[in-house]
Amino acid sequence: MIERDVRWLVGQCLMIGLPGPELDYESSALIARHLINNVILFRHNAPDPVSTRRLTDELQSFAKVETGVPMLIAADQEGGRVQRLVNGATRLPSAMLMGRAGPGHVRAVAEIAGRELLASGVNMVLAPVADVNNNPLNPVIGVRSFGEDPVAVAACVTAAVEGYHSAGIVCCAKHFPGHGDTEADSHLLMPTVAAPTTVIERRELPPFEAAIAAGVDAVMTGHLSMPAIDDSRRPATLSTPLTTGLLRRRLGFEGLVCTDSMEMGGVVHHHPDFGEVAVRAFEAGNDLIAVPHSVARCEAAVTGILEAVAAGRITLDRLRLSATRVAAARDRARVPKEAGGLDLAHHAETVERAVRAGVRVTSRPDLLPLRGRIGVTSYDSGGATGAEEARQRDDDPFVAAAARRGAISRRPGETLAVDSLLIGVHRPSPGQITLLEGLARERAGMAVVCLREPYALAGLRDKVAVVEACDDGPFAIEAALDRVLGVG
Repeated sequence: MIERDVRWLVGQCLMIGLPGPELDYESSALIARHLINNVILFRHNAPDPVSTRRLTDELQSFAKVETGVPMLIAADQEGGRVQRLVNGATRLPSAMLMGRAGPGHVRAVAEIAGRELLASGVNMVLAPVADVNNNPLNPVIGVRSFGEDPVAVAACVTAAVEGYHSAGIVCCAKHFPGHGDTEADSHLLMPTVAAPTTVIERRELPPFEAAIAAGVDAVMTGHLSMPAIDDSRRPATLSTPLTTGLLRRRLGFEGLVCTDSMEMGGVVHHHPDFGEVAVRAFEAGNDLIAVPHSVARCEAAVTGILEAVAAGRITLDRLRLSATRVAAARDRARVPKEAGGLDLAHHAETVERAVRAGVRVTSRPDLLPLRGRIGVTSYDSGGATGAEEARQRDDDPFVAAAARRGAISRRPGETLAVDSLLIGVHRPSPGQITLLEGLARERAGMAVVCLREPYALAGLRDKVAVVEACDDGPFAIEAALDRVLGVG
């Protein structure tokens, strides 16, 4: 086999990112030099559907010239706070909210997401999240998960895979073997799931088993360790017992296995040579190595894998098998039609129905609807996690929506002559919970709307009306306010 053929195989097994909304010179040179055939898009690459489609069309044309085959173009379009295509697209609810709405709504919303991505030229969605969020202190999964019950999460994962496939888009379950029972963000550190194997089998694995049974195209390995299965404490991305032993052999998955970004804090510290890290990920059983942010690290990955091939650590048969899996996933995606032609109004109606099915009053419904003069405020919990992208807002959307309905805006701690209080929270801190408990003692009429994970509110449930929206999008806010104010 000539050298270009080896380089072509390596290029099929790498996924890179781009710095902006256009195919820049440095990225095109990188693709051409190493015959790379997979790209992941983030929000800075996708300002609107038309621009995104222009970029994806250019990428596909460039790939056909340089590599001779179409390109796999992926995006994390999970919904909630992890959504890359935003402007000109339907705002998708969080997975936790969809989990409460039920599998039928999950399938419908997944199909909408797939259609809109495919119309923009994105042929792979890095979803569904198959993690069971069983740790209330989890800093990075939270509302990205369908919930806390493995059986319910598995049903929603199945529905999501069916919805994506109905739209014609390739999908990827993540983050194997389960990022739910962690207290660290793998973007920053490597979490450990310390549970015994018997617990992992009944708690973490069912959603991934469901995804595989539903025909999921790909599974993403995460940067988390499970000492009960691999006592070396390597992250799953570098663990042969977890990726090959558990995912391939035990669960029988034969499709594409891809890594989470290999530039995350949960994995980069495992070896000073990034090329060696990429080789170890490949040896563990991954087919597609994601290096989305650094040209230098991508160069190191290519060099490392080529040297491993030359040294016999990675065989040509192994490279061919992974390249074949990448191609098989890519070829299952429907060819994008011309941009446009989507019924976005119908999409919005479908999503709104799903949201309204999922927003719930979970305590003290007897206090609702709130009466008289209603004071409204919002306690935000601060910055985004590593999975999310910062969003600038001129005003608080929850307070603004309540004010449009006649509520009186008040700052936290400000005293107003009101009959009842309406407070929006995201991920409330202990100090905020103490403040809420004090406010609840002062007045009978009080409702708290939770726009993120509801776990911290457990101690308030016998004192105030709690409405769980689990999402801070406009549909969720409006549905929650309807519950509080007795509309509909």
